[in-house]
Amino acid sequence: MIKPDRYPNGKHFAVTFSYDDGDKADRRLVDIFNNYGMKATFNLIPSRFDGETVVSSGELRSLYDGHEIACHSYSHPHLARLPLTGQSREIALGRLSLERLSGRLVRGMATPYGEKNDDTLVAMKAAGMAYCRNAGVSGGLSVPADFLDWMPSCHHTGAEVCSLSGVTALSLTGRTTGSLQSKSARRLRVLTTSGLRRISKFMIISRRSVRL
Repeated sequence: MIKPDRYPNGKHFAVTFSYDDGDKADRRLVDIFNNYGMKATFNLIPSRFDGETVVSSGELRSLYDGHEIACHSYSHPHLARLPLTGQSREIALGRLSLERLSGRLVRGMATPYGEKNDDTLVAMKAAGMAYCRNAGVSGGLSVPADFLDWMPSCHHTGAEVCSLSGVTALSLTGRTTGSLQSKSARRLRVLTTSGLRRISKFMIISRRSVRL
């Protein structure tokens, strides 16, 4: 019998990780995820590749192998300040560039600065985006009603305490720049000691509470 309130193998809970900008610290973060058998989504900006502080275009296929690559626009503008044509170009070109460099399908994105308007939604749909992760935090733990308006539960350096007993899903978002990296690593270790098991891009969590 199909149960719509379950994840693969009948699991009740899931957590996703989402990181932006393609900072060089992603190299260390990917190592941590791989070491603990976790999956993550990395929202990347094609126009910034090969810069001093970001990953190179030539390492996308190897660095993010086994993880999801998503679009963070082509050049990280304030999308809501652009006309529809400008937004469409940023999103479509970002997706096409990432697919060309990575050799894989890109269906998700995170908007720069967490900003969007009605035209952004039109542009995302036209570009074939299946979901869009926002920049704020919801404080909640349910699956979004609209995946083009996906609000993360909390930030990986936030002060929120999330109890996962009896809830559906938790999505974590953050950046891996500078000093945040070590804090991120500690939180990942806390999660792995609380019963996480990998299934695709979701992290399956046991019924015990997980504190972040």
